[in-house]
Amino acid sequence: GLALASTKRTNEGIRELETAVEMGYDWRNLTDIRNLTQIYTAIKRYDKLAAMYEEVVRVYPDDPQYHLFLANLYAQLKYKQKAILAAEKAMELDSRFTDEVERFIRELN
Repeated sequence: GLALASTKRTNEGIRELETAVEMGYDWRNLTDIRNLTQIYTAIKRYDKLAAMYEEVVRVYPDDPQYHLFLANLYAQLKYKQKAILAAEKAMELDSRFTDEVERFIRELN
């Protein structure tokens, strides 16, 4: 699936990946997360990315980067309140993101 998705047969590859996940394939490792992020970003499937990263933050709840990525996806999808909550969670996990999160929230408003 990943091989097809990274070629011009993107939709076919994505269908195979989704079938594999339905059959129990665990894609929640860092390599597959990166690969799927690149594929879904390339085809602008932010809805799929958001659903994927909702699962990623459940699996890796202490990683502020994943929460920030999810916040940005929510912003792309115009889910303002969800974007703010995800950004605030990243800031709660790591105060070094305070300036970035505060700027992000101001830009959403």
